[in-house]
Amino acid sequence: MMQARKCVFVLVWCCWWWGHIALAQQTNNLFTVVETDTSGFPTLKVKFTVPGKKRPVETDFKVLDENKQNLSFELSRTELSDSAGTDKNKLIFFLVEASPITKGLPLENFKKAVLRVLDRLPDGDKINVGYFGKPSDDNENVVLLNNEFSSNFALFKQDVQNKILVRDNNKNEVKTDSTVGTNNNTKKDNTASSVDVFKCLYDALDFMASQRDPGRKMLILMTAAVPNKEGAGMGFQDIIEKAKRAKIPVFIITYKVNTQYNPDDFLRISDRTGGSSATAKTAFDVREAITAFVENSGAKGEEGQEAYMLTFVTEQTADGKIHQFEIQYKGSSQVINYNAPIKGGSNRGFWSNYGVFILILVGVLGAYAFYQYREQQAKRVNRAQEEEEEEMMRLEEEERRQAEEEERFKAIEEQNIMLREQIRAVQQELKEKEQMFQQNQNVGPSKYDMKKTVISGGGGAPVLMVTAGGFSQNFTLNKLKITIGRQEGNDIVIPEQTISKNHAIISIENGSFFLTDLGSTNGTFVNGNRIDKLILKSGDIIRFGASTCKFQI
Repeated sequence: MMQARKCVFVLVWCCWWWGHIALAQQTNNLFTVVETDTSGFPTLKVKFTVPGKKRPVETDFKVLDENKQNLSFELSRTELSDSAGTDKNKLIFFLVEASPITKGLPLENFKKAVLRVLDRLPDGDKINVGYFGKPSDDNENVVLLNNEFSSNFALFKQDVQNKILVRDNNKNEVKTDSTVGTNNNTKKDNTASSVDVFKCLYDALDFMASQRDPGRKMLILMTAAVPNKEGAGMGFQDIIEKAKRAKIPVFIITYKVNTQYNPDDFLRISDRTGGSSATAKTAFDVREAITAFVENSGAKGEEGQEAYMLTFVTEQTADGKIHQFEIQYKGSSQVINYNAPIKGGSNRGFWSNYGVFILILVGVLGAYAFYQYREQQAKRVNRAQEEEEEEMMRLEEEERRQAEEEERFKAIEEQNIMLREQIRAVQQELKEKEQMFQQNQNVGPSKYDMKKTVISGGGGAPVLMVTAGGFSQNFTLNKLKITIGRQEGNDIVIPEQTISKNHAIISIENGSFFLTDLGSTNGTFVNGNRIDKLILKSGDIIRFGASTCKFQI
């Protein structure tokens, strides 16, 4: 029973300590102590910064000595000793690869990471988002979600989710606001490897360099890291030179999708332009990388903040010991420790002078370690949740692909059934025509005028046996030129729509029968070969459109 009570007491104490730390972190954000000047002891000067542009007033402050006694003080404005410039805010350009290589899970992870990072950016920053993918017929460019940089992050959220899609030339593309890039009249290959990543990155840098908005510029590229083929398009040296001229650091996140993954050139770009790089496998990795890029670029610094000075006289003696005082401001408070100077030059031992400070430092480090441990636990939980979501998305994508394969196989099977039925119909039609030819061979030749016919090799007048659908008739070739066609007035009229009005002509030249096509629409075929002019032989099979004829001597 006593053991259980001890466990409960320890648990309650840990919860209280953790809540105290969290509350202290929130309240301490109202002001930040920069330094404490003890050179004029017992007069102390405390320099601190307050976020925002609203100037604090003395009535909002209270200074308590080590014994909790109220001290009189003077509040004045001062300057930070280390000024980092005026470009506190940033212009961030997110460039997303939306090519056939990143289609599916990689592109969704890019978009999800961008959406979550937008919720964390400071209000003063401005952003723009662009994407690139499969090149169009006449132009390879970066598609912008907005014509200019904006601090209205909500404006981009819906567009990032709905407009950043893989661009396919064979399908309807999503209409976007504008594009950047130059015309390219060279012939393009519409495969995934033909996407010129460096060309698009160069165009994005060119667009950023043309912007006149104040702030530190940074470009964040999310790509599958498939570089241009050697000798094709731009090289990474062109990107480095462009970024250095424009003074724009390039931050790159590479996402391995296939065996073409080669991040070396991309790492060189980020390293030589003042940026950094990271590899990612999940949306969590992409988001953490972007957050690290933004934080390391100085987005959360204190440059440009207003600095103030509190001056007061302490009642502590110059004994060389560590003393403290407390500053209260609008409900938040901070306890500041300082080392009082030694009067008369006496020197105390190391532990006497710094023992309390070391104990306080150990306590702070312990609390910080516990805080970091809880943060790591929270990150592991978030990572596990995101991996579970990605696994569900992957399973759904596999099910969708399987359904598409089944539909495709079903369509192919239906096509095969239709083809088999068509083959049977054609075979039946050929069989019927063969039977009709055999019947026509038994029909005696028509009478002809020998005076008007020139017969090659002797024998009777030749015959053209014609079959076209339900039409069947034998025609005696007893003239020097015999016209064939669908129109009335030809020597041989075949009532079939696939035959031209004046389709062909059979002529006798030098004792031989010549068949000449008159530029018909569907052509003239002899024994399966299309001809313009050919000498006929007995037994040749002739096709005018859908009709079948046999030349017989």
